Order: sequence, then structure tokens, then C-alpha cells
Amino acid sequence: FNHILKRSHLEDSSKAIIINDRTHLELKSLPSTAPAGKRRPTALIILMAVVCITFGSIYLYTPKIIRLKHPLTEIPNYFAGFNSMDVSQMDAQMRPFPADEELMRFYENDAGRKVELYIGYFEFQDRGKKIIDYRRSWMHDEAVRVQISNGTERYVINRTRLRDQIHPAVVYFWYIIDDRIINDPYSGKLATFWSALFKRKTNAAVVMIKTSNEDQDVLSLIPEMVSAISKHLFGS
Repeated sequence: FNHILKRSHLEDSSKAIIINDRTHLELKSLPSTAPAGKRRPTALIILMAVVCITFGSIYLYTPKIIRLKHPLTEIPNYFAGFNSMDVSQMDAQMRPFPADEELMRFYENDAGRKVELYIGYFEFQDRGKKIIDYRRSWMHDEAVRVQISNGTERYVINRTRLRDQIHPAVVYFWYIIDDRIINDPYSGKLATFWSALFKRKTNAAVVMIKTSNEDQDVLSLIPEMVSAISKHLFGS
């Protein structure tokens, strides 16, 4: 009886092993026996998804070119007793590389007080052309915030020093990004990223006013210039 049970157990085990082997083989063979036609729609859907994602990424990454609605030359030639003269060159620290549109002017009054104005406008930004660039990092080294008012409007911009042994100067500067005055580089980069992501535009401007005179000598000029220039660039 024990012998019969033992033999029966071996037969059942062998059957189980055979069943398991067959099941294993059948499972392994399932993918290869699936009709080829049924695999094509899945592959086609994946291919279409990859193409859509690729072209969508390219579309979002490529910023739109935003040209100025009004040329920079329309900025007034006269402010608070200062008349202007256009120039073709400027200090390399003020203009380390050209922008898409530029305005370079000297303003001078009858007393011989003089300021230099530089505006650089970028229709779009990419890796090789950025509004916030290491070549202008010196501006932020000693920058302090100053509040400028023309009586009805108030603006906060930066005031820094141009350390030059021959021609030291004071420089007022600010950025205009997405219709806002931006003063520090980190906020500028964040504003640029945000505008690129949600509006697909990275246009921006940098404005610099340089003077070797004392602040009180140009106090009447700066507020008028800040107001007129910012309004001209807003909405671009």
C-alpha cells in the first residue's frame, strides 16, 4: 500500500512538473505567437506621441521675436534743460556686446553737466545673447536701491559705481522684463524664465545712465528720464 501511494505520488509529481513546464513554455511563447497586425497600432501611437512631444518642446522652447512698437530714437532729446547728441560708441563696460536695438546718447546742459545714456533692447534671448550677462556683473557689486520720483510717479532703480582710474562715474541702471522694472539678476532670470514658459517671449531691455557729476547736479534730469524711458519700453 505504501509502495502504491509512493508510486502514485511520483506520478502526480511528474504530471505537475509536466504541467508546470508546459505552462511556462506557453507563457514564454505567447508574445511570439501574437499576430503582427495587433502590435502595429501600439507602435504607431508611441511614435505619434514622441513626435508630438518633440515638436511641442521645440515650439515652447523657441521664443517669439518681439520687436519694439516704437523705435528708441523717439525717446525725447530734451530733459530738464539737458539737450542730447547721438553717438556711435560707448564705454565697453556699458556696452560689452551689441543688442538688437540700441540707443546711445550724451545729454548736456548749459552748465556743462553731462550724462551718458545707453539702452539695449533684445527682441529675444538665447544662450549666446542674454540681458543678464557676466560681462555686466560689475554693476551689481556695489549696487544699492534708490527711489526716483518726478512728483507723481515713483520708481526704484539701482545706483552703482564704475571703478575707473581715469574716469570714475556713478551709474544708474535697471532692467525691463515683461513690462516690469527689475533690479537684481536673480529676479531677472526668474522673470525671463516665467515669461518664456507661459508667454513664449523673452524680450527685455537694459537701461544705464552714467555721470561723473554729483547727484545734485543731475537730480532734475534722472527722474524724467526714468519715467519717459520706462513708459516707452512698457508694452513692447
